[in-house]
Amino acid sequence: MITPEDAALAAFFGPITPRFLREAVWSIFVTRYTNYALVTVMMWDMFLTFPMEVELIWSSRTGLLKIIFLFNRYVTPAVLGVNIWALTGQAKGLTSTVCVLLFFKDVGTKRLRLLTTDLICTVIVSLLIAIRLWAWYELSTRSLYLLLFVWLASFAAALTFMAQDLWMSLDDIVHIASVN
Repeated sequence: MITPEDAALAAFFGPITPRFLREAVWSIFVTRYTNYALVTVMMWDMFLTFPMEVELIWSSRTGLLKIIFLFNRYVTPAVLGVNIWALTGQAKGLTSTVCVLLFFKDVGTKRLRLLTTDLICTVIVSLLIAIRLWAWYELSTRSLYLLLFVWLASFAAALTFMAQDLWMSLDDIVHIASVN
């Protein structure tokens, strides 16, 4: 008997062949363990630099860069944590309906939620890197223009890759606990 989840998978991905399954499982494996490694490095960095953060950031006056820094420092790990939780395969109670509610929110014909937050985090991280590089190059106007160009190009690339998910039909989202 074909379940609705099987029918949705077949409609979205086409025929499910052994090769397709091997590639899907490998992609999940690589994504999962890359995320684990990157979050581990990020948490290690946060732990090592926390005393400097308290000294330099917390005592400074509130401004745009401080807000961006703190958003990046604390919201980005939270978003990554939710993404990793959803990808572990150990998330209790995670169903197709919960995936839709967690990762998407209907806004007309577009879907937003964690995808939007992921994009904002990506933009902020790349902006902070560009600002650090600009300071490293002694606030040169020439390097500012180059960095702004590279930052805008990376923003456009991230937006292009993430935007395709905004127009995905919510009926196509299926959570399969045994695979995920």
